[in-house]
Amino acid sequence: MEAYSDQHELQEIESSSSSSSTSRTNSRSSISGSGSNNSTSSSPGESGFDSNEKKSEEEENYTEVGFWGNLFNLLNCMLGAGILSIPSTFNDSGIVVSFIIMIIVAVITHYATVITLTLQHKTGAKGFDDLAMMILGKFGSWSLSAMIIIFNMGANLAYLILGVDFITSWFAFADIDVSSSLYRAIITFIYGLILPISLSIPRSLNFLGYISTICVFFIFFYIIAIFVKFGIFVHEGNPVGENLLIAKGDIKLFSSISIYATAFSLPVCILPLIWQYTPNLKKRNFSSFLSLTIVFTVTALPSVFAYLMFGQNCEGNILKTWPDKDVLMTIVRVGFFLIVTVSFPITHPAIACSFSAVIFKENHATALVGWRRALVLVLSNGIPLIIGMFLPEMKPALEVAGALGGCLGNFLLPGIMWFLTSTEKKTHWTNILVILLAIFGVVSAVISTWIAIESAIDAFKTVSF
Repeated sequence: MEAYSDQHELQEIESSSSSSSTSRTNSRSSISGSGSNNSTSSSPGESGFDSNEKKSEEEENYTEVGFWGNLFNLLNCMLGAGILSIPSTFNDSGIVVSFIIMIIVAVITHYATVITLTLQHKTGAKGFDDLAMMILGKFGSWSLSAMIIIFNMGANLAYLILGVDFITSWFAFADIDVSSSLYRAIITFIYGLILPISLSIPRSLNFLGYISTICVFFIFFYIIAIFVKFGIFVHEGNPVGENLLIAKGDIKLFSSISIYATAFSLPVCILPLIWQYTPNLKKRNFSSFLSLTIVFTVTALPSVFAYLMFGQNCEGNILKTWPDKDVLMTIVRVGFFLIVTVSFPITHPAIACSFSAVIFKENHATALVGWRRALVLVLSNGIPLIIGMFLPEMKPALEVAGALGGCLGNFLLPGIMWFLTSTEKKTHWTNILVILLAIFGVVSAVISTWIAIESAIDAFKTVSF
């Protein structure tokens, strides 16, 4: 779920006409770089959906980004701090079943992305929200705004919790115990205000673009660190796979689906990212496939090796499984502290734009002044801050974000939009498949939300002042 934009993507926050366009985790400046919610809309029967009558605007006016630059942007959109929660998902259904589910979600996500790219190719929409407005009207646009708020706010809540986890670990490294609920709430409040929230206040986020390469480096450093730790684990003669859960079939598998939907959140964030890549649809589809394959690989492999070491003892934040005084993992924690601190303000504009559009009918949150801008900043930053002060685990936050933002955004909306614009008979096999995709999105979202709420309640019960 969690990605980091390059300098160009950060600049899109200021120049784009978007109110929102989701991202993973991730969460991203690219999330807010899509088309406006108040774009001119078309009905399914208008020529806007006829590729023979309307040439896509992107084919007429774009500065082309090369294959590798585009691939890097797509990887940034998905890779991030959410990778730390993947090993714990193997406890929900077992490592075998969870791995199969991860593959299925990645494959379904690719085809949902192909649907999104195909619809964009026909309509010329600049972003996912623009596409929803064209096909679903105001209801679709408002629904997407709600998904964006939930998805990105869940991501920012997870970032706050992770940041506090790392700070608490550093105190423990110095033999200072600040693990109580009261200390945690105080640290969350101070850290949240001083760093991530303060960074989200400036109207321009261009200064964050220079940190993005460092963030990506630390993600791959984490992967290398896992392999190093596994080698040391085996060399020391520790039993591998001693405490594994191989397979389990129950309703908790939907919890894994929601988190994987967050990790592979490409359909809802690809359009503003791929706008400057070649308009050739086949090349775009291949780029989607390749990026999802890479993200699946770099997400699944270290997670499997971590689970082989710790099994059912894996924490929701896998870095908490290692001792606080572990030097290598302390370096990794420093890197991820930077990642989550920067990710919060990068994700924030999408939330602020959605609140601005809903409350003040203004798609540009940066255009607000005075008390209106202050209100949007308080809502978009204050809600995750207050919840984060009392929620000690990030997994429930990612589950809710994945259920209501990931499952609905990744699966429901592409399926419904394809069905409504299809010129085939309603009983055509392609229409049947997209309806099944939409149903899968709804069922996954409902059940995952229920499980996430239960997990959050259990986590809140551990809080004691």
